[in-house]
Amino acid sequence: MTRRLLNLLTLLSLLLCMAVAGLWVRSYFASDNLLRYTLTAGPLGYRSGEYSLSTWRGVLSVGIIRHEFTRSAMPANEYEIDLQIARSIHAEAARGRWTSRSPDEFRATNGGPLSRFGFLGWRLNERGTGHRGVGIGWSTPYWFLVLLCCPAPSLRLTARLRNRRRRGRGLCPACGYDLRGTPDRCPECGRAVALPSRS
Repeated sequence: MTRRLLNLLTLLSLLLCMAVAGLWVRSYFASDNLLRYTLTAGPLGYRSGEYSLSTWRGVLSVGIIRHEFTRSAMPANEYEIDLQIARSIHAEAARGRWTSRSPDEFRATNGGPLSRFGFLGWRLNERGTGHRGVGIGWSTPYWFLVLLCCPAPSLRLTARLRNRRRRGRGLCPACGYDLRGTPDRCPECGRAVALPSRS
């Protein structure tokens, strides 16, 4: 049971590693952006949230921005204009949540590159009276994600190659004990071993 679970986890880790490597390559040809926009309006004001996941030239970026607008603290016409803009953005985001463009047209960079080494940052942005915005963002290079996904397959492959080499030399695959005197079972660890026959 444990061996099957380990094999399944290794396979899933290998598939995840291959998928991340594929997305890494794709990020140099297409910049993908997944956006979710939320809007909650009430009698006292409204809240909007933007949740984004973006790829750009070897980098994966995740961001969350939340805005709160208080009706009583803002001029009435300014509040209504901001609310209309927020509703139009929400309607547009509901129609097309996933977009893919050329990396040269990636709007989130504002003409500059994303961090290649990853960053985590908080920003508090207060714009005028009655508005409060809070944002957090994180980006990481794809090579780091590939490294996170590949230890299990790498360790299994290394162990398999080591066991094959030990068997070929007449050693116990588990502990490396010399089995020339007792080819059926290892006297050191007690493991039953079927060594390849030599002619």
